[in-house]
Amino acid sequence: MINIQELLAASKAKENNQLVKGVWFLIQWSPDDYSQERFNIGVAFSSERGEKQVKFTKSFKELSNWYGGNLTKQGDMVIKIATHTFIGKSLDKFSSGFFESGIHYVPMGMAQGESIEKIMNVLFKDVVPMAQEKQNIARASYTTTRNIITVVREAISKNSVLKDIMPENPMVETLSGISVKVPIQFRSNAGTIVSADYATSDTVENELLRSFRDIDLILNGNDFDNVNSFLLLPASAKGEAKKISNLISDYTSSLKSKGVETISAHQPSSLVNKIDGWYKEVA
Repeated sequence: MINIQELLAASKAKENNQLVKGVWFLIQWSPDDYSQERFNIGVAFSSERGEKQVKFTKSFKELSNWYGGNLTKQGDMVIKIATHTFIGKSLDKFSSGFFESGIHYVPMGMAQGESIEKIMNVLFKDVVPMAQEKQNIARASYTTTRNIITVVREAISKNSVLKDIMPENPMVETLSGISVKVPIQFRSNAGTIVSADYATSDTVENELLRSFRDIDLILNGNDFDNVNSFLLLPASAKGEAKKISNLISDYTSSLKSKGVETISAHQPSSLVNKIDGWYKEVA
């Protein structure tokens, strides 16, 4: 007599034995070392048999638009580094998360499917949105803290009077032993530069908190008697404009309570002019 339950159990066991099983990882990239924003650029998979495979986005056009510069070559290099790292290192290296060269390898757990290729395609489609075709969807570009410092430095370097206020090595060691970046330095006057021109309030909050911490460290026993914050405001209304506005207000009022004036502008060129005006006052 045919036992249907045994046949079904045997069929299921056979099916399970044919499935490819393993662990998968989300690969993220932080193009900006100031904000440390992470972007999902790919996935990696390691089967129980030790087979490894990676899959990455083929276009960095969206990121390039957001950051205001062509990141294609940099992105291609990141892909090469990430591929070499994941394929070449022991899986144990990634089991609790791994970070190197601006690349994050995030363990996501078990995955299984008919083949590695099918597993990768499903995972990739789920977690790498920038690789998907988009219609009528756009995100405004913004100016990161690193970018605004670069823009200001380039503009000031062309001014024979101002060029010396931005030292090549802006790092200053505080009494706490922590070194902070002080891009503007003139005698006993110092200035930090921070951007609030990001798409999300979380990123703006992180940037402003980092800036506030740096200023607090500078104030606590250094050679600077006067410290100012030069702040790049959002160039246009973002999706979280109200929340970002409140964060900026909290930031400026908190600094004011410490005797620190925030000098702000909506455009990089305007911020350079404000720095010029500041220099004329303190010189």
